[in-house]
Amino acid sequence: MVETQVDQINPTEKTRSSIVAFLIILTVGLVLRLCHITWGLPELYEEATPFSLAWKFWNWDRLGFDFNPHFFNYPAFTFYFHYLIQAIHYGIGYLLGIYTDFASFKESYTISIILARIVTVIFDLGTILVIFLLVKQFASEKIALIGAGLLAINPLHIQYAHSINVDIPLAFFVTLSLFFIFKIYSSLEKKWYLLAGLGIGLATATKYNGALLVAPLILAHLFRSQTVSAALRSLKDSSLYQSITLAIIIFFLFNPFIILSFGEFWRDFSFEKLHMSYGHLGIESSESTLAFYFLKALPKYLSWIFYTSIIISIFYIILKRNKSHFILLAFPIIFFITIGTWEMRAERYLVPAIPILIAIGTIGSKTIWEQMMKSVEPKFRRFFLFKSGILVIVGLFVAIPLAIENYKYLHSLTFPDTRTIAKEWLIKNVPHKSTIVTGPYGINLPNDNFTFFMIPFTPTGSEVLEAFYDTRWYKDFDLLIASDYDYGRFAQEPERFKSVLAYYDSLKLRWRLVHKIQRSSNQTGPLFWFYTPPDTTRTELFELDLLQKLRIIEDKKIVVDFTERLAFKHFRMGKLIKSKQLLSTAAWLEPTNTKILRAYVWTLFKLGDYQICLNVVNHSLQIEPYQPEIVALRGSVHLQLGQYAEAETQLLKALEMNNKLTICYFDLELLYRTQNEKQKNIAILNRYLQILPPESETAQLTVKRIQELQNQTRINK
Repeated sequence: MVETQVDQINPTEKTRSSIVAFLIILTVGLVLRLCHITWGLPELYEEATPFSLAWKFWNWDRLGFDFNPHFFNYPAFTFYFHYLIQAIHYGIGYLLGIYTDFASFKESYTISIILARIVTVIFDLGTILVIFLLVKQFASEKIALIGAGLLAINPLHIQYAHSINVDIPLAFFVTLSLFFIFKIYSSLEKKWYLLAGLGIGLATATKYNGALLVAPLILAHLFRSQTVSAALRSLKDSSLYQSITLAIIIFFLFNPFIILSFGEFWRDFSFEKLHMSYGHLGIESSESTLAFYFLKALPKYLSWIFYTSIIISIFYIILKRNKSHFILLAFPIIFFITIGTWEMRAERYLVPAIPILIAIGTIGSKTIWEQMMKSVEPKFRRFFLFKSGILVIVGLFVAIPLAIENYKYLHSLTFPDTRTIAKEWLIKNVPHKSTIVTGPYGINLPNDNFTFFMIPFTPTGSEVLEAFYDTRWYKDFDLLIASDYDYGRFAQEPERFKSVLAYYDSLKLRWRLVHKIQRSSNQTGPLFWFYTPPDTTRTELFELDLLQKLRIIEDKKIVVDFTERLAFKHFRMGKLIKSKQLLSTAAWLEPTNTKILRAYVWTLFKLGDYQICLNVVNHSLQIEPYQPEIVALRGSVHLQLGQYAEAETQLLKALEMNNKLTICYFDLELLYRTQNEKQKNIAILNRYLQILPPESETAQLTVKRIQELQNQTRINK
């Protein structure tokens, strides 16, 4: 009777213990992921694409919302999900009186970032839960707890749970989909097909490689049959196609603009394919992609002992030909085959594979251990009386390297980022309104403090950058910031980027190093050098060889963007001749670009090159006749050339296009004053008066001028 009661109580106690143990694991995972979750703030030093694009959906300072991401390197599910979180945040804040309107909500930027990071944490905690449930399908609750515990302390997941990204949500949906897919194999219920389709659709809507889950889905469907012929017949089952169809519907439900803005999608998707195929700046070209993952990244984030157990488990699964284990193994095999073909590689790509590898490792290790125990002769079993101690020691060898990685990462977040230090130094030591040359380092400064010029940077096809890495372009600026963020990448391939490295050598040898920000081994952010140009380098003209380098670059878009931005900076600094040189080059590269031509003619006008200016104006108006400002400028040029009739015609024509062009009224007033045509002068001033605020000082002065002209007219009569 007592034994019966114990048997009835034990399962409940066991379940309660498992729940408590899992909650402890989840709490540990939560603490590790929330620790220093506010790192870097109020600056945002991470990519944070889902948050940034969701924030843009609000279409700040403009009417309505814009839900087209205009960015298709990733699918849009996480963008809309983060927008939903932001909308809930705003709604609750509005009801509580914290936010009175969108403008006040916009000021909650920092709080919104923290909430977005917490969303990532929740997705990762969800992955820990699903891994527990998934492993439990193959092994005991104790083994499932080990798998969940290993994921809870996994350094890679902890690192990326501290940022806003698509990889952690992808890991959740991949793991959830595989749980549903295994249910297809182990259960006859049709609902698992629909749930698997839902999971695959959400995974693919999070990141395109979520589509790889279709392979395990098909495999699970086929493995339900006992023979090959039965498996082939099962392909007629509509459940499989309903699952795949649902996945496709879910994908496009969250990505309608792939169809509505197909041109933008294809541009970004093509770039991603190129990015994956050729990699980016800073990747070690002598190392293969698979060697990077299998010999560096995976041992680092799984520990060598557990990583070895995963490899042994994979071979064991293959040898035993267990179909249920093959379903679990299918995704990582296809996943690594896919990313192994890419030249582009990054540790974050492993995030969705890590949970499945942990599941394989824990399930396989348990099975192999049990087989070892069964195969040992009875006389040797006494050596395994200490198996608990052995398991504890092995567990420590697994956990200690992971703990060290976690400590190093979390400790690094206690230091201020070097970009924060750089920002503080700039504000304290650089004169207000200075012009600064920089790179894509993420130093965010108010635009009213300084004027910035960013050197072009691209992670792919970086050879095109060589023409822009020449100190002669930047010798009129007040300060130049260099960093090992880009220098370190170029330095990895010294032969390939010889001319770019010469730029850094020139900075070290000829420019003045005014400050340097070092980075400790446990600190985030790049190393910085701050240079000022030597006074002897300033000239009135750019050397011709510099401009010639631009004309031979195939990527005209990046050259035109560079010349236009640099010309604008020189125009504002009063370096009109250099501005003219740059815009002349841009106009030569894109002779039908009216935006470039507009900037070019204004520079020519300011320089007094009226005849050349008139030629460019006429060319621009041939391309696009409706340009009121350019028509007005043509009138101004004629006026400067003393061609008064043509000037009057063009200025009046411009006013017909846009009656608010102030320059037309000023030039016509000057024209009529020069020709002593008082009636026309009065008429144009009255017309000008109509567009002015009645109480403004300009309106009062205009009225006074009209009265003076009228008095002069009466006196003359």
